[in-house]
Amino acid sequence: MELSLPEAEEFQIHILRVVLGCVSAAGPDCAPQRRRLFVALLRIQGMNRTLPALAERATRGIASLAQAVGEADVAALYAAEAGAVLEQITASAHAWRRDSAELLLFDTLLREGSAALGPHFAACVPVFAMAADHQRDAHVRPRPRTTSRSRRRRPLRERFRARQFVEDD
Repeated sequence: MELSLPEAEEFQIHILRVVLGCVSAAGPDCAPQRRRLFVALLRIQGMNRTLPALAERATRGIASLAQAVGEADVAALYAAEAGAVLEQITASAHAWRRDSAELLLFDTLLREGSAALGPHFAACVPVFAMAADHQRDAHVRPRPRTTSRSRRRRPLRERFRARQFVEDD
């Protein structure tokens, strides 16, 4: 089940409230579901460019989750969960697109839990290779930008040539 859709801010707020409510109400009893809660918070944390206040609350939520499940700190939670989350999300890396939730998770995991990924770096290398392969998967890489000026030139030139052709007859 998809827990987060970046384009729906109200949905993100709702998901964050539910997850934080689960963590605060269940406390240590949320330990069996800690990975799912962690992934939901990671997805929201990954929206730091579009929803920075919400991402900050998700960061605090990860700290609360770490405390609730008995981890020493956030780094210990990342160390405990990073390998399994990485394995889960990289299994579908061949099908990632720019808007894939797994790509967002991968990016967030690299940015926020980088030290915890050290032992699992070998699982990241194929993803890096895929992203660098220009022939294989263009959807993961950003598209080159075209200016509106260059887009307008071609149709105008074609119209001018067509007008000249008609006038020559």
